Amino acid sequence: MLAIYKKELRQYFCSMVGFAFLAFFLAIVGVYTWAYNFAGGLGNFEETLGSLSFLFVILVPILTMRLLAEENYQKTNQLLLTAPVSIVRIILAKYFAVLTLFLGGTLMISCYPLIIRSYGTDVQLASAYSSIVGFFLLGAACIAVGMFISSLTESQAIAAVVTFVVLLLSFLMTNISGMLPGDGLTQCVILSFLWALLMILGQKVLKSGKVALVLGVLGEAAIWVIYFVKSSLYESLATAIMNMLAISSRFDDFRYGILNYDSVVYYLTIACLFAFLTVQILKRAKSGVFNGIVSGLFIALVVGANLFFGKVNPSTDFSSGSLFTLTNDTKKMAKQMKQDVIIYYMVEDGQETEYINKVLRQYEKISRHIAMKKVNPVDNPGFAGKQGVEGEVSSNDVIVVNHQTKASHHVTASEMMPVETDYTTGQSEQFLDVEGQITSAIQRVTSQDRKKAYVLARHGEYQLGDTILEALDKMNMDTEELELATVEEVPKDCQLLIINGPETDISKEEKERILKYLRAGNDAILNAGYSEEKTPNYYEILSYYGVKAESGCVFEGAGNYMNASNYIVPRITDSTGILEDIQGYIVFPYSCGLSEKAESERRDTLAVTELLATSQESYLKREPVANHLQKEKGDGKGPYSLGYSVQEKVDGKETNLIVFASSGAFSEEFAGLPQLEDASVFKKAVSALSKSEVKEVSIDRKSFSFSYISVPPSRQLLWAATLIIFIPGGLLLAGFLIWFLRRRK
Repeated sequence: MLAIYKKELRQYFCSMVGFAFLAFFLAIVGVYTWAYNFAGGLGNFEETLGSLSFLFVILVPILTMRLLAEENYQKTNQLLLTAPVSIVRIILAKYFAVLTLFLGGTLMISCYPLIIRSYGTDVQLASAYSSIVGFFLLGAACIAVGMFISSLTESQAIAAVVTFVVLLLSFLMTNISGMLPGDGLTQCVILSFLWALLMILGQKVLKSGKVALVLGVLGEAAIWVIYFVKSSLYESLATAIMNMLAISSRFDDFRYGILNYDSVVYYLTIACLFAFLTVQILKRAKSGVFNGIVSGLFIALVVGANLFFGKVNPSTDFSSGSLFTLTNDTKKMAKQMKQDVIIYYMVEDGQETEYINKVLRQYEKISRHIAMKKVNPVDNPGFAGKQGVEGEVSSNDVIVVNHQTKASHHVTASEMMPVETDYTTGQSEQFLDVEGQITSAIQRVTSQDRKKAYVLARHGEYQLGDTILEALDKMNMDTEELELATVEEVPKDCQLLIINGPETDISKEEKERILKYLRAGNDAILNAGYSEEKTPNYYEILSYYGVKAESGCVFEGAGNYMNASNYIVPRITDSTGILEDIQGYIVFPYSCGLSEKAESERRDTLAVTELLATSQESYLKREPVANHLQKEKGDGKGPYSLGYSVQEKVDGKETNLIVFASSGAFSEEFAGLPQLEDASVFKKAVSALSKSEVKEVSIDRKSFSFSYISVPPSRQLLWAATLIIFIPGGLLLAGFLIWFLRRRK
């Protein structure tokens, strides 16, 4: 086998064929790399490769046409049957020789992401190299197809043309299948045609025209009998089979930065299948029945392996920001589910938006209570109305349904892929919010009622940022301002009271109304924070629940701050699990000092747990004055607490509070910054206070922006000349010299 492998590989490099292939391959890749990356400034090499997959339609026929067609033409294929090496080893040696040539070109372009990264630090190498792995696997599968076709004919030209047509159809298969009607009769006719075509091609593998004819007739009869018995089985069946034959569509996973292991298995099994069929074509004739059984078993093994890995669908997400990986919050929410939910993806086959489709496919993995089904809105125009959805449903929309409670929620494609435009600059940015919207929809249909949160107003409170309000909406919660001085009590429908740091004090009447609400076993988020005015009535509420608040502003003296010493980066001291999974920075500006009251000074029914704290070097300026912010004699001495969880159970009623010390932390100035975790702190506090079986979570949308690089014009020309002219030209020159010198000998 090794001797044949070396002989085949030597033939490529002792002639112009191997060098011409590499030169053409690298020149085309160079053109696209220059246009997309160096001139276009795109930092994602995977996007470049995604546009280059068509190369295999052109290169593979040229590369594989002579592999076995030449043996058939020269009648040396008979020597293969009498050689001391098995047919399997001969075929593998030829295949690996071609694959080695392609691997050489792949290794050369593997340097390109490193070159691109030298012009931009945010270039994602992991996603770039996962796409290169997928590119190589796609090439390996195409080469196996080309080798099989080469074994069917004596003409290299026919082998090249047929390989070109087969690969072209395979690359266009998704588009072709998407144009076909999905009704049972049309799909049955297509299946009948595909089976007839398979038997025509299969007679060479079976080595018996009679066996192929019998199988063809039996298969056609079975297809039509099943149709007349139950035609609904055929709806979109042929389309699904054709999509499985779309060899290039699996590369999309790699293109998007996902190392999808079922796609890896798909390409490897395709390569093995066509190598096996090639062996069946060339080996000594045996009975057609025997060949049919062996081939059937092997094909069944290939299909079984793909079905298994397709169901498990294991993958590693290397995309920037892990666009297609569900967060831990969603996974925890799914584990708490007890009701079954179906995610209906309203889309025609072949028309899926892959960014939406890939995220939706992840939900079935995280809970047995979640299923995903595709529904063709053209073939099922009344489906949305039957699920209780009013208005139009467009392609790529999603309907989440809880059939147990008949609750449903419609999510549009534009909500899952929102675009924000800065009208001052004219620039637009797209986001991916599939997880955020679908997780929110699942929470809506599994919860009996939409919850209500009231936000205390009219005391100079910090306004909650839009990011926080959007998060509350995703958590199935409406918000409304509450002017407590104008009503007799906190509204009965209030399930969460939010007080975000009043600048002026509340009245005694308001204090009593808030305490009445809390004593009744209700929940609240109470935020304090530095204010110039004293707020004794508000602080009395905190004190009643075991938390002492000191007026003034906390400063850090140990560097645990950002930009200014009163922009504190607190330590997470939580032992309750409320703030788990928070890895980034939290910034609490203008914080007041919190501390826990002594056990002797508070009720035994209170359980107070610290969540956030400053360092030992922190201090409190009771009346901070500009130019006098350093620690001075008489200042309060840290450490201080910046967050508490409080719980009290009395007479069967349970009150839960989250107390924070920085009202500015949840304004848009801080909560809206993606590099800070302030919004996550607030969302986790709300989730911790939820009394629902499924704790509500809110998933942030993910930036959809590509990474960009900046290459000076002079360097663009240099790389264009190097990648498109010098390297391919050098390979052609080397090949010509080797060919010329060998010819003269």
